[in-house]
Amino acid sequence: MRIAKTLKKRLVKWLLDPNVVKEIEFPVIKVGKNTVIVLPVGVKFSPQTEDPTPQQGLMWYRSDLDKWRYSPDGTTIKDLVVPGKSILEMTAEELASKIEAQTDIDYLALLFENVFSVDLSAKIFSKMIDLYGDTGVDKISRILSNDNISALKAIKILKSPYLSADYTQRILYKMAENKYIKGIAKILSGDAEETVMDADKTYSGVNRFYVLDLNGHVYTADGQPHVIIAYEIKDSVGTGSIVKTATGGAGGSTGTPPGKGGNGGGGLIILAYKINVPTISADGEDGENGDINDVVEVRGGNGGVGNMIVVSTDTPGEGGKGGSSTGVDNHGNGGGGGNGYIADPYGIGGSITLTTYDTLYELYLDVVKGIIDWWIVNVTGKTPTTTKDIPDIKGAGGGGGSEADGAFDCGGGGGSGGQVIIIADNVTISTITAKGGKGGNGGNEGSYDSGGGGGGGGIVYVAYVTNASISTIDVSGGTGGSGDYAGDNGTAGTYRVEAI
Repeated sequence: MRIAKTLKKRLVKWLLDPNVVKEIEFPVIKVGKNTVIVLPVGVKFSPQTEDPTPQQGLMWYRSDLDKWRYSPDGTTIKDLVVPGKSILEMTAEELASKIEAQTDIDYLALLFENVFSVDLSAKIFSKMIDLYGDTGVDKISRILSNDNISALKAIKILKSPYLSADYTQRILYKMAENKYIKGIAKILSGDAEETVMDADKTYSGVNRFYVLDLNGHVYTADGQPHVIIAYEIKDSVGTGSIVKTATGGAGGSTGTPPGKGGNGGGGLIILAYKINVPTISADGEDGENGDINDVVEVRGGNGGVGNMIVVSTDTPGEGGKGGSSTGVDNHGNGGGGGNGYIADPYGIGGSITLTTYDTLYELYLDVVKGIIDWWIVNVTGKTPTTTKDIPDIKGAGGGGGSEADGAFDCGGGGGSGGQVIIIADNVTISTITAKGGKGGNGGNEGSYDSGGGGGGGGIVYVAYVTNASISTIDVSGGTGGSGDYAGDNGTAGTYRVEAI
């Protein structure tokens, strides 16, 4: 027995000598009650559903949490951080979480420009809104406004079918709320043309340009209202102008022309990142002069109505009353037509209905949201659940001149000035006008030929973010027409140039 024990000890000692046996291979090694099983292909840990008593260096697997945990000091318990996926392996939801946690907007904009596809970007944005609501929308608005993402990539993402119309609207609305005019202008005009005018030209309705260069020519803005959306508007020559046609309320009729009232000035809305042009105007039309007639008596028609949006107590000007021997008052915001000896008010100048906002920022926001919704519907082809219209702003028409054979052939009232709303980051303009039209002069029929009243001045608002330099803004009322009884002058309207 002693010999056998001695041989066993020597055999074990010999087997454990590293100079004799370099390795020993076992099919399975089990430690404890299957807590750890060492297999040829790896180490298997027994799943745990609660944390064990911490021991320094102890590691275990929580199967209910799908987490590895360890204790570095025998007291605290920490999750073992395993290197994660690359961003190219992540789902849209995983990426949305990573992006929401990232604060470097320059870096994120570069990712969306250069790494993520259009549709993946749209899916990420959609998930960010699903998961984080307005916080996610705000971050997306900052990403799309950043210079590191191009206009074309941003537009393609917003057009993607993986981003709903309502989410597209929420993103662009947030950009407006944050006053990211540069970003909005970049997106809304980014796929439009660069236009250098080579002659005077008339445009109508809503027009988009990436760059509009007047090049010394006259841009006639027709249609009601007229909207220009651009990244930049300039005049490389220095003699160009943007002229809004008088598409406001119609001038009142007269018996036998001339003598009609002037049309009200139209509405002009411009949204751009940068504007540098000499002149922009939206004036009311002059009333026609009277002449002679052979009608027994025809009383002038009333001027058409207008609509404007204003801040606080701002108002357009009042039109002057038309001349008459009776002193009858027939003015509105458009000038009244000449009345001769008629005692009742005819040829009444049109009135303007006002929609009022407390601040210019609130007015700006409503206008830009209307433009954004137009873009979503007409450019992306999507239709949000609810949309805003671009406001139909315009001045009122002047009243028509009255007539009576052998007594009077009166002038028409001037149309009121229109409304100009300019929204830009940087704006430099020499002159902006929204003047009331002149009243027409009385004719040569008799001794009661009366002039029409001048139209009231319009409204001009310049809402800017960084800089505004405007040399002259003229919202004066039109002068009354001359005659046996002269028409009164219109009064001035209102203007504001404010940082929003």
